Amino acid sequence: MKILLVEDDEVLLKIMEHRLQLSGDHQVLTALNGKEGRRLAEQHCPELVITDMLMPQYSGAELISYIRQDLRLPAYIIAISAIDVGEYGREVLDLGADRFVAKPFDLDEFVESVRTHINIAQAS
Repeated sequence: MKILLVEDDEVLLKIMEHRLQLSGDHQVLTALNGKEGRRLAEQHCPELVITDMLMPQYSGAELISYIRQDLRLPAYIIAISAIDVGEYGREVLDLGADRFVAKPFDLDEFVESVRTHINIAQAS
């Protein structure tokens, strides 16, 4: 499975990339900003996208809209953000994300939930 991970915090990006690679035989593509994430989405058509919402050069909201409206990829999209979950979480889902996760989050639980989604998707 191709996983696109877009996060502007380089330390968190590397940790998440490492943990996702350990969770199975996946190709994990990484980008430090939304512009690079957009380019990788165009080139690789990932099945799973994990994106931060607040990033330079192209926000997570713009990336989600681009993936859904322009590329029309059926990718499962997980949006992550330090912004309060409340109304913002609903807005992110309305944009086309399948799931919203608020930072900070437990990395073990997050990776396990991603692994569960991957297993379900591969069984389909």
